[in-house]
Amino acid sequence: MSKIHVIGANGYVGALLVNYLIAVGHTIEISPYRLPNIPIKSIDANIVIHMATSGGGTEHKPRIGENDPEQMRKVNIDGMKALLSGLKNSRTKIIFLSSTAVYGKFHDSPLVSEEAELAPVSNYGLQKVESELILQNSDFEWLILRPCGIFGPSAGSRFGNSFLNVVVDNAIQKGEITILSSDQRIDTLYILDLIHVILRSCASEWKPREIFNVGGEIVTVKNMLNTLVESVHNIGISCSVSSKDFNGKPAIITDTSKLKRAYPYWKNTPLNIALHSLLTAYLRQYQKQSPLF
Repeated sequence: MSKIHVIGANGYVGALLVNYLIAVGHTIEISPYRLPNIPIKSIDANIVIHMATSGGGTEHKPRIGENDPEQMRKVNIDGMKALLSGLKNSRTKIIFLSSTAVYGKFHDSPLVSEEAELAPVSNYGLQKVESELILQNSDFEWLILRPCGIFGPSAGSRFGNSFLNVVVDNAIQKGEITILSSDQRIDTLYILDLIHVILRSCASEWKPREIFNVGGEIVTVKNMLNTLVESVHNIGISCSVSSKDFNGKPAIITDTSKLKRAYPYWKNTPLNIALHSLLTAYLRQYQKQSPLF
């Protein structure tokens, strides 16, 4: 087993990942440093998993931090440089959680492979591209993962703000879902499926100097909602669906064939099972808050 230094262990993915890394026997060191404040030659580990980031979203819908490009740059770009200078051992392996934001919000191709043009439309995407290049030009062994929007419950009843998490929350709390386009295809990546790729990479399936898209089951919004509404109705909660006009372009759908060739035993969790897990986690949270829910 390996000694693994985790940067971003308090984040949405990191909080759950740490539990799984410990469960399979790795020695985990949760980074005490906030990027970019990593002392030179201060990290001694077999593997570093870098998940810390600042900002997100697109130019049309920025997330927290997107309007402060200077602060984002300190965390994302200066942070990557500080990490590389902070490693004691030249043989340390680095797993970097990038994003499909490197491709841009929209793309003409129905499937976007790792060889597609990088044309981000946000500061977040631009800085992910720059961070990737800094890492690729280093002397360390690296693995870059580009996940799409991640959904599912994390540790301690924590939930990200992905489309699917928000939709499930609305279904339970409001009994109502509003959609923009029922024919829109979306890429659904369950959080545990991403974690399984990382776990395999930390064990015997390390893939040096490779870049992988990490995506989930590709479905239309209509089919996803039918699956969700059926699950909600099965637990006795009434839920209605309404729609609004949508004039936007299709979202990116990632091609994960390269990942599946590299990890032949890795499979996506079926959407109905993943949604049930998310639904159950939300219900537990609300029942703790209100026993009469």
